[in-house]
Amino acid sequence: MQPLVSVIISIYNGEKYIAGCFDSLLTQSDFLEPVEIVIVNDGSTDNSDALVREYIEKLSINYIVKYVNQENCGIGVARDAGVKQSTGSYIAFVDVDDYVADDYISTICSQLIVNQTVDIVEISAHSFLDGASPFFDLHKLRTPYHGVVNQCVIDIRMRERYWYAWSKVIKRDLLVESSFGQLRCFEDLMLYPFLYINARFVSSIEKPIYFYRINAGSLSNNVSPEQVMSLVSAVKGRLLSVNDCDRVVVDEWRLVALISIVSSLRSFLFSSLNPISAYLEYKKLFGMLKNVDDKNINRIVLRVFGVKLGALIIFPFLSLLSVFFYKQSFLVKFVRNAVFRFTSL
Repeated sequence: MQPLVSVIISIYNGEKYIAGCFDSLLTQSDFLEPVEIVIVNDGSTDNSDALVREYIEKLSINYIVKYVNQENCGIGVARDAGVKQSTGSYIAFVDVDDYVADDYISTICSQLIVNQTVDIVEISAHSFLDGASPFFDLHKLRTPYHGVVNQCVIDIRMRERYWYAWSKVIKRDLLVESSFGQLRCFEDLMLYPFLYINARFVSSIEKPIYFYRINAGSLSNNVSPEQVMSLVSAVKGRLLSVNDCDRVVVDEWRLVALISIVSSLRSFLFSSLNPISAYLEYKKLFGMLKNVDDKNINRIVLRVFGVKLGALIIFPFLSLLSVFFYKQSFLVKFVRNAVFRFTSL
């Protein structure tokens, strides 16, 4: 019987977190459909392989389990390998340094059993500092939605830019036509906007069922200038391919996806490169966007972001301010929670 959901877990030197992640999967219950777990060890050099093998027998009691051991190729290739080995009607991703709520599987399955025409299920999450307890819903969906994908939904999702791989359960038919590719970072940013423009029906799970670890040592918190420029090159390649394929008519939703990806690059560029180089790269990307559809891009940017294109290009320091205030907000919430816990003793 085909599994309803395949949960893909990619691991690279994750021995510190394997027990927490896998134990959270062992506590799942009350899911009425078969579920598959595909584990991809992406060339770990620590004790991850041995730890995974210890868990396979335990997991096999309630799940169909597959294990892939490969040379280190990066997160994008590892996730693609997991998708290739999976057989579920829907595909979810769990990062090994995170863990899931006790009703993670049952909640997802219940949502899908009710409506298997849905293409994307959106997941809310609690966030927590490494070594601390979850204390706020940093990744709770801003605009939950259940229904047909239309221009309004696309605009909202592209503006919110909530592209974490773990935050979506994707219908297999939608995902197997695409891939995460060779990127070792930002692989979900380059894929998920395009999955949305190909989706027909989206449904949100408003209750947080995922626990996202804010880990100072994680790949996403240690982005190098080389990784950022690899992403820039990938975006430029996508822009050139769209421009070369059809210089007359470009699908507006595809253009919105490209605008969302380029705007997402602001904070990465300005936090990794010197300000002048970051600004020039950022301006060049929007110049390429204008070449794709110079007639409509200003109208679309105004509709999606509420500002004119020039504002996004001329005032990129706003991205730095947003990063600054985000960190301040996070610090304030952390201190407030620590004080609350201390005074409650």
